[in-house]
Amino acid sequence: MPPVGKQSDVLTRAMDRLGKLSDSLAPTIDAQKDALHDTIDEYSRLKPRDMVFEQAGDDTTRRIVLSTVLLASGWKKGSNTVVSVETVTAAGTNDETTESYDLEDWQQRIGANGDDLLFLATAVNTGSTLRLVWDGWHVVHETDPTLTTIPENDAEPFVSLLASKLAEWVARKASDSANASLGTDQVDMEPISERWRRRAKELRDESFYARLTPTSATTAASGTSVEWATDRDPWHERISH
Repeated sequence: MPPVGKQSDVLTRAMDRLGKLSDSLAPTIDAQKDALHDTIDEYSRLKPRDMVFEQAGDDTTRRIVLSTVLLASGWKKGSNTVVSVETVTAAGTNDETTESYDLEDWQQRIGANGDDLLFLATAVNTGSTLRLVWDGWHVVHETDPTLTTIPENDAEPFVSLLASKLAEWVARKASDSANASLGTDQVDMEPISERWRRRAKELRDESFYARLTPTSATTAASGTSVEWATDRDPWHERISH
């Protein structure tokens, strides 16, 4: 199975799924990029990357502005969710031990100015590390395929979902053309839009609405977020609190 690759690779494969199109119906470059963005968003919601953030304890900090400290790691204000909170001793060593916060001991909220905030019932002690696991967005990199985060085993269903969104665009374009035309043009174009709606559904059915392979991850340096290895089932309903 071929890897996902960079943006142009993914778009080429998705467009190939549509077959030959007339210039009047072919998705524009902007439409292709919009469809790719929507596909990444949908994929990430159904199968997020488990990301980890670590920060040294200081005995006092109980309020963390997530949309600030995780911004560089791809946190999207109002979209991402903290999954778990832990206190770690001897982080990154063979002697590492962890203690999980109970659900009632931490809370994610939206602040008055729209920031995503995390409140802890108790601060992490100096000498220990605060570790957050959170739902991250996937990346299909513009130029470097090694930075694309879609698992290789999910490449084909991901491309199918992207192709379905492009087929939906073609259906709308055909429908718009029919509505703007008169006489035989309208008669000719309307069946085309219906065929493309059916094709979009077929491609979506081929996509990733079966169980997906789990992602793997590396460990985190303090103050950074990276993808995180986990046994957690991404299809279980998440608790937002």
